[in-house]
Amino acid sequence: MTATDRTTPTVPAVDFDRDRSGYAGFFTGRGDTSTAHGLAVAYTPDPPPEPATLALLPVGRRLLSATTEHDYLDALGAFVTGWRAAGCGDATSDHADPPPALGTCPPADGDHGGHWSGAAYTFDNGEVLYYPAVHERPYRPGRGQWHTITLTGAPAAPRVDLTPASRRYGKSYLDTWALDLPALAAWLMAELTALGRNVTSAVWPDVRYAAVANTARDEIKLYLYGLDDTPGTRRPPGDADRRAFDEITALAAAHGWSNPHDDTDRRFGLLTHVGTAYDGPDLRAQGRGPGTITVIDDPNPLWN
Repeated sequence: MTATDRTTPTVPAVDFDRDRSGYAGFFTGRGDTSTAHGLAVAYTPDPPPEPATLALLPVGRRLLSATTEHDYLDALGAFVTGWRAAGCGDATSDHADPPPALGTCPPADGDHGGHWSGAAYTFDNGEVLYYPAVHERPYRPGRGQWHTITLTGAPAAPRVDLTPASRRYGKSYLDTWALDLPALAAWLMAELTALGRNVTSAVWPDVRYAAVANTARDEIKLYLYGLDDTPGTRRPPGDADRRAFDEITALAAAHGWSNPHDDTDRRFGLLTHVGTAYDGPDLRAQGRGPGTITVIDDPNPLWN
């Protein structure tokens, strides 16, 4: 590419005076060392250049699925032409005319302070990543998230799945990734029962379990029967009890994921409740006795 290729516009400039439905910058790398390569703009009422929109175009799917930087930049040039030809809006790239001064895109931790804060695509570490505009909902001041992009479905009806790139998966996640919440609850109960028979574990051998899987909140409430904490009869928890609850927490974490940049991003939350002489009969009457799994879809938290 010559200096003339990069600095001499060959198409009209992007019209920022029109009512825009959205825009996205295209980069390589992340953070202070990233480089801007292009910009796509859509005008109302056309849909914004989000991944689901790009996937409707063959050149967009090619761009999103690039596996090398060379292929990504080559696809970006073709995408700019295809975006305009399809009447989706305006676009610029290194291949035709210089994009506006976009600066650099956010770093891996998502903090957009001092960086481009609009929607962004980048090629980094062998894959294409997407960063939603920080003014989108839910709004998180000073912080957004990069996402990996997975394309599935037929070209005529593509599906785009976005997954936070910062997720850290537990060591047992691959064993249960295909299970839904009730099946995962059953798995955890079985593992805890097995731990109770393991002499190296602090998990109680005589405790029995029940669970409620609340699909509306992605929560599992685990009921423990055999550790009666009824006032006047209970004993204070000892070190062994604390170690047992730590093992339960660790077991659940091993089957989930965490995200250092978003504490709400989780596979499921685990709550525990020790059944007592007071509430045990009611729980059993509700079908939540030992060995049962109850499935509910309730946006409200469980109190017992």
